[in-house]
Formats: sequence, structure tokens, C-alpha cells
Amino acid sequence: MPLLFQRLNGLQRQPIAAGGIRDLIRGALASSGITGTDGKPLDFRLHDFRRIFTTDAILNGMPPHIAQLILGRADINTTMGYKAVYPQEAINGHRAYIARRRQLRPARNTAHPPMPSGKSSSATSSAAASPSATADALIPPAAFTSTHASGVPS
Repeated sequence: MPLLFQRLNGLQRQPIAAGGIRDLIRGALASSGITGTDGKPLDFRLHDFRRIFTTDAILNGMPPHIAQLILGRADINTTMGYKAVYPQEAINGHRAYIARRRQLRPARNTAHPPMPSGKSSSATSSAAASPSATADALIPPAAFTSTHASGVPS
């Protein structure tokens, strides 16, 4: 039975009632002597465990839609609301996204584009001599190289 709180009753596993779980948690916390930063005994609610489980499961590779099924939620947004997002996780996720997008780009074309009105690409101007103009000329705009099934560029 995929329940976090269950007990063996004879040969069958049965869920532990919510009131029984609360009593077990309060008893364990009281006997541990652990307190919060304010010096008061810790107090956990059942939903705290749902949040802890969801965050840990997704951070360790469980697909969110599987966590949704385990949690018994109909809406994936509800499940994702339980998942905590840590600042470093957001940074790492963004970096991984950028790396994946860079892999999808076509190789850069190093050939110089022809200049208008027959000027050679070695012609210089005050704009071309500025560092930002040179840097902008070297970095081509990002191109979409893949599409979703709907045909909309990703």
C-alpha cells in the first residue's frame, strides 16, 4: 500500500488515522527535546510531511506527475505548490536550460557577410571600432532549431 503512515494489523497493512499520526508525531517531538530557534518545542503538521516528501522526491529525480499520483492530487499545480524552490536550485535550473538551448543552436558561421555597396569587410568606421559593435557583430542572434508537435518554435 503506497501510504506514508501505515501499520501492520495481523497480516494486513492499514492506514493510520490522522489523529493517531498527530499523536505519534507530538509524542516523538516531545520526547526528543528538539526546539525551534525560538526555544519552543517543534510542531509539525501532516501537510509539512507532504511538502517535505514532495520537495525531496522531485529534487531527487521523481517526475512531478508521478509525485502528483502518489499524493493523490488531480492538478499538477497543486502538487508543484508543495515543492519548495531553493535559490541555488533556480540558478542551476536556469544554467542547465541555457546549456541545453546552446546545444540546439546551429554552428556559428565564421565567414564575414558581404558589405553593402561593394565595400570590403575590412573597411572600418568609428562604430565598427567600438568594442560593443565588434562584440555584437561576432555574436549572431539565437535561432530556433526545433519545434513542438504544434509547430510553435520552442
